[in-house]
Amino acid sequence: MENLPAKIKASPPEWFLLIAIAALAALAYAPGITSPFVLDDAGTVVGNMSLRGFPSLHALVPPRGSSVAGRPFANLSFAVSFALGGLRPAGFRIMNLAIHILAAWFLFLITKTALGDPKPFPKLRPHAGTVAFFSALIFALHPLQTGAVTYITQRAESLSAMLGLGALWFAARGFSSSYRNSWHAASVLFLFLAAGSKETAAAMPVIIYFYDTVICGSGWRQALSRSRLLYLGAATALLFLVALTATGRQAETVHSSYSWWSYLLAQPGTIGTYLRLCLSPTDLCFDRWNEAAGRTENLAWGLVLATALAFTLAGLWKRKPAAFGAAWFFLALAPSSSFYPLADAAAEYRVYPALAPLAVLFCSGIFLLGMRLPPRGGNKAAAAFLCVCCIALGVACWSRNAVFASAEDLWADTLARCPDNPRAMVNLGRALADKGDFAGATELFRRALGEAPDLSPVHANLGYALLRTGRAQEAADELTLSLALSPDNPGTLALLGEALHALGRDREAMVRLDRALELFPELSDARRLRNELEKAGSGK
Repeated sequence: MENLPAKIKASPPEWFLLIAIAALAALAYAPGITSPFVLDDAGTVVGNMSLRGFPSLHALVPPRGSSVAGRPFANLSFAVSFALGGLRPAGFRIMNLAIHILAAWFLFLITKTALGDPKPFPKLRPHAGTVAFFSALIFALHPLQTGAVTYITQRAESLSAMLGLGALWFAARGFSSSYRNSWHAASVLFLFLAAGSKETAAAMPVIIYFYDTVICGSGWRQALSRSRLLYLGAATALLFLVALTATGRQAETVHSSYSWWSYLLAQPGTIGTYLRLCLSPTDLCFDRWNEAAGRTENLAWGLVLATALAFTLAGLWKRKPAAFGAAWFFLALAPSSSFYPLADAAAEYRVYPALAPLAVLFCSGIFLLGMRLPPRGGNKAAAAFLCVCCIALGVACWSRNAVFASAEDLWADTLARCPDNPRAMVNLGRALADKGDFAGATELFRRALGEAPDLSPVHANLGYALLRTGRAQEAADELTLSLALSPDNPGTLALLGEALHALGRDREAMVRLDRALELFPELSDARRLRNELEKAGSGK
């Protein structure tokens, strides 16, 4: 049997490295665990009636028009969180963190498996475990990942990525194992679960194929014939994903204001922003609204990315390992950064799966640079530099999670970084209203109205603030406008019922309250008011 280099034998055991990754990730994310629900969490979790009654199969039919529409496995995971801890945000975030740690573990295992092959990586093979550890740690600690971990709704992103990484590792193990079909059956199962979590899973079968052909050295046709179970299963998982997308119709695509062409033209600058944030995460913004790069910046990044893509394709044809990492990055972003229009041109949580190959390429590059130095000093210098990077990222991740500690802090930070964002204005205004500052809230709501007059939540929240300051007629007018834009919002219907009651129009109020309770029976204030009106005979 071939003797492995001494440094591999002397490296810490695998279980110790995995525990270290988990412990450091838990520490970095600790400040955000008890943060309140934000933004889409209201529909994904709080108002999602399909989460109740687990383990019934009702959770596998998520509500249409929500962030989990067409994503049954993601919705099922939320149902498990609800069953374990009710509507406490900490319970949901602990599961988000567990999913994130599992994703980092799978990245560690994939990287160690790939770099352990002496054919494509003869220079890195002695450092496979160390490079894998730092790659997984950077992935786990990078503050850019908070958008898919601390933000509860985006569990769909991290869950799909984690399952995709698991599918890739199982496939990689199968390529070199005598139990090929068993490993590949597990990979196919994970691909199906990933498809049931988010549409970004569409990229993983292609990534697996390139791993097989570029890293393992299989022929382009030989790969398909040698692993029929894997690729037939992967194709079936893609068909399953197409069916889910067609029947679920994601809310973010239905309400996109972009055409496919305008969305495509906005993506070079968006990907450029993602790359900048990966290298220097100093300008993170929870909600970038419709932020888009200018025409010149888009053109410049378009040329850069087109050149990089051309080199990547050429590298894949020549079976260059670095080209696999670049292809993984482009494929991971393709479902959200191509021509298929989503609600917002840019969102930081979408980088979650694409950060994995970048972390591996970065750490591999640092060790290869270190090899140009004296043998012992170079390796130590590379490890020391990556340690400093991980410490800096961990501190930044801890600080970023602290921003989530309160809704007011989060939205104030968002508005400071994106001053024309009406969604940030609305949510900061709501946070101010919740603590009784209705004057400040009303000012923010009116600012948001100037930026987005056709946004239903703007009118709804302005109506709420006006109602709480005794201006019932103005409130009813704003709430009516909100319902014209979004007819079946139970919260808005309940507020309009309250405003109509304040105006003495109790029969109309009962109609709105009944509809609100039909849509969402857990509206306790609406039920209380309806019972009072019924008891008083107003509903007769």
